[in-house]
Amino acid sequence: MSSFESFGVAIVPLIIATDPAAAVTVFLALTAGVEDRVRQRILRDAIVTAMVIGLAFIFIGAQVFNLLSITRADFEIGGGAILLVLSLADLIVGDRARRHRDEFIGIVPIGTPLIVGPAVLAALTVIAHAQGNAITTAAFLSTLVIVAICLVFSQYIGRLIGTGGLKAVSKIISIFLAAFAVHLVRIGVMDILSQVKQ
Repeated sequence: MSSFESFGVAIVPLIIATDPAAAVTVFLALTAGVEDRVRQRILRDAIVTAMVIGLAFIFIGAQVFNLLSITRADFEIGGGAILLVLSLADLIVGDRARRHRDEFIGIVPIGTPLIVGPAVLAALTVIAHAQGNAITTAAFLSTLVIVAICLVFSQYIGRLIGTGGLKAVSKIISIFLAAFAVHLVRIGVMDILSQVKQ
């Protein structure tokens, strides 16, 4: 598999996990009536927070798992189960982040858990093992750029397709996230079965 193909395989689940449509919806709700200067600061705080957490997880996540004696199969099944619950909760209940209005909303809940939450962390760990840290880092940073662009133009996007359109797109993405979760569980079970056969 070429580097370009590996990058494509890595970035697709990350985009699904970050769900830019949901990020735009919540960002619009939390920054309604806020001055442009403050909105820009909130956006900067959110992206920096998401980047730091994601990169830290890429490079030290595996060491933490080794320390806790967690295997890749364990995390695939556990991460898949978490993703499935999150995606189903989003499909049924919606509202990925509670409504906060304070000076730290860029960090919590927008930076984490909205942009980088359990779904993204689970995806990063699996992708890093399969594609390596370099490809995973490039895909993650590219995903953050996409999310940042969506948030920068969030007001325009909101006017263009409306809140209902954004929620509809978010629900569709949640369906793909559920499918990705089932895929992770299936791969984890297959890994355990292959180890038992050996």
